[in-house]
Amino acid sequence: MGHGGPVSWSEWLAEKLARSPGAVVGALSEELRFPTADGLVVVREESQLQHFQGSVSRARCTTSGIEFDLRRLRVGAEEGGLVTLEAFEAVDREADLVVRAGSHSNVVRCHGVLVQNVGGTHSRLLLCDACSEDLAAHLANRPGGELSAGEVADLGQQLAFGLAHLHSLGILCGSLAPAGVLRGTRDGLWKLADLRRAAVLPVAASEWRERCMAKPQARGRGRSDDALKPEADVWLLGSTLSAVLFGGGSSSSSGTGSSGSSAIDGVPAVPPHRLTDPGSARLWLLLHWLLAEDPESRPCAGESAALLGAVVHTPPQELLEEMPRRQRQRCRNAAMAAARQLAVDLAVSAPAVPGSPTGRRHSSRAWQLAELPLKSLREELDDPSLVDLLCANCGLDPEAGAEDGLEGEGGLEGSAAADAAAVTAAGEIARAAAVKQDQRSSDLSTNASSSSEDSSGGGGGGGIRGGSAFEEGNPFDIYGSTSSLSQEAERRKPEISADLLGLFD
Repeated sequence: MGHGGPVSWSEWLAEKLARSPGAVVGALSEELRFPTADGLVVVREESQLQHFQGSVSRARCTTSGIEFDLRRLRVGAEEGGLVTLEAFEAVDREADLVVRAGSHSNVVRCHGVLVQNVGGTHSRLLLCDACSEDLAAHLANRPGGELSAGEVADLGQQLAFGLAHLHSLGILCGSLAPAGVLRGTRDGLWKLADLRRAAVLPVAASEWRERCMAKPQARGRGRSDDALKPEADVWLLGSTLSAVLFGGGSSSSSGTGSSGSSAIDGVPAVPPHRLTDPGSARLWLLLHWLLAEDPESRPCAGESAALLGAVVHTPPQELLEEMPRRQRQRCRNAAMAAARQLAVDLAVSAPAVPGSPTGRRHSSRAWQLAELPLKSLREELDDPSLVDLLCANCGLDPEAGAEDGLEGEGGLEGSAAADAAAVTAAGEIARAAAVKQDQRSSDLSTNASSSSEDSSGGGGGGGIRGGSAFEEGNPFDIYGSTSSLSQEAERRKPEISADLLGLFD
C-alpha cells in the first residue's frame, strides 16, 4: 500500500475504514426497501446513533437524500434456546403501535416497517423521522443536569401534546423516561418515541403489568386490577418534569421517576429557596395537580398541555383556584411548610448584629422557632423579604394567621387535614429533639461558646449543620426529608400505586 504494489481487498478495506468508516459502512450496506404511504422508499444505512442504547442507525434515501432513523426491534434466542411467543408478540405489538400512532409533531413518525430474520434473531426495522438527540443526553450536557422553569414548561407542553394525540387514538403510552424522548432533526421539537410499554385502551392493570413484566404493586387498596386510564400517562409526565426541574432524582428507564426526598403527591420536597423563583414555584404548584392521587383529579393530557403553556405567566392564585379543592389544599399546606422552613433557616443562620432584636439568640431557640406560625416567624426576621417572595410566588398571604386557616371553604377534610396536622406536628418533633440536644449541650459546657458550637452542628449529631435548618438529618427540619410532613407523605404514596407507581421494574 502506498508503494505502487498490488493491494489486497482486506488492505484496501482497512485503509478506507481508517479514513472514513461511516462512508464505507454506507457503501457496503445493503439497500433496504420500505413500502410507505408515499410509495417505495429505498435507503442505505450510514452510521450508528446513540438513541435507544445503540439500536438506531442513520439511513439516507438513495433517491431524495432525505435522512431517516432506522430502528431495530430485536428478539433472539438466548444460549441456543428458543424465542418465546411472548417476546415475539411484544416486538410485533410495539411495531404495530408505532405505526398506529401516525403523524404528529410530538410523536416520532414511523413511515414503514420491514421484517428481517438473521440467524436466530427476529427483527422489525422501523423507518422513522430523523432525530438528533434524546432528552437524557440533552440534560447531561446542561450544568447540573437541569433546565430552567420556562424550558421545562415548554418541554412538558410538547410531551403533553404528544400524549393527547396518543390518547385520541386509544393508546396508553405507559412510559416516559428521558431516554425515550427524542428531539427532531428537522423541526427541533421533542417527541415521544418509546412505546415498549404502550397498550391499546381499555386494558386492565394486571394484564398490562403481565405484558410488561413489571413488578406487582406491593401495597394497593384493592384497585390493582382496575382498568388503566389515560391520566396514568399524566402522572408519568408530572414525575418526569419534576425530576428534570428540581433534580435530586432521576427517571428510571421505565419512566416512573424518583426523587431523593418526597413531599405531598410525589412532588419533591425542594429546598425552599428554589421557590423564590416565580417560574419554578408556579410549575411546582402545577406538578401537584399532575401528580394527584386519584386519576379523576388529574387534568387530561390536552388540558395539561394548555396549563403548561401558560403556567409561567399565570398568577399563582389563579392556578390554585383552577385546581380541584383537595389539590388546592395540599398545595397551600406544602407551600406554607416551605415558607416556615425558609423563615427558620434565615433566622437560625442570621449573623449576630449588635443591637439587633434577632441574631445569635435564634441559634439557641431553633426548636422554639420551628413550632411558630409563619406570621410570628416573620416578626423574628430583620428582613422577611425572601419569605414574602416565596409566599407571593405560591399564592399565600404572609400576613395570614395560623396555618389552620389556610383553606376557608369549609375546613380541611381527609388526607388534606392530615397534611395540616403533619405541619403542626413538626414543631413537636423539633421540641423533643431539642430537649436531647440541650442535654448534650449542658454536658459539654454551659458557656456561650459551647452553645454556639451546638447551634452550628459542632456539638453533636442533632445540631443544625452549617446554620441551615434544611440539612439532611436535622431534627428541626419542618419541611424536608426528616419532618413529619414528609413522613406522612411517604406513608401515603400516591395511589396510582394501583395505576402505575410501583408497577414498573
